[in-house]
Amino acid sequence: MIRKDPTTRSQLRAIQYWYTDGIFELGFGLLCLALGGYFFLDHILQGNRFAFLVDIALVAVVVGGSFLMKWLVQSLKERVTFPRTGYVSYSRERSRGQTILAGVIVLGALVLMVFFLSRVELQASARPLVTGILFGIAMIFVGWRTSLTRFYLHGLFSMLLGVGIAFSAWGNHVGLAAFYMVIGLVIIVSGMILLGKYLHQNPAPQEEQDEG
Repeated sequence: MIRKDPTTRSQLRAIQYWYTDGIFELGFGLLCLALGGYFFLDHILQGNRFAFLVDIALVAVVVGGSFLMKWLVQSLKERVTFPRTGYVSYSRERSRGQTILAGVIVLGALVLMVFFLSRVELQASARPLVTGILFGIAMIFVGWRTSLTRFYLHGLFSMLLGVGIAFSAWGNHVGLAAFYMVIGLVIIVSGMILLGKYLHQNPAPQEEQDEG
């Protein structure tokens, strides 16, 4: 996406800076793994007298996991990113809200999607299909908002993964667990690659002094 306006380009660079180190992917991928664990627990406890724990776990995973993800990402950036390449101070008017808009929309869509799919009865293996499509759309939106190709690839992979699991014999609960586990691992690996590249290109200030 071409952005010619200097102000828009400046805002875009600020947005891309938030995602340059891969830390967001690490946090988001861990949240997906937690959701995968939840749906696997949901499958195990079906028909069990402790099945009521699943609803409690859902709230803990989605709401608590989102807050923990935000805290983890911010903490890692304060320890890893900001000492190396600085902290971007955003305008109080619009740019700060626009910068975090993509992340908020993804998390909000994820929360609504999980609650909806956990309450609505769908045909066997339909939940992974719907999840893959909705998750893919959210990732593509982030790609459009940030002009970062990797989010488009995440979105495409999510849709293909949802379709593939829908044609498997795993069913809804195991299928959802598999979907979130796989997509979570893929996003984490992507984040680790980006973080490794970022650390290589931007050594810590102390490391630079030692080399001198």
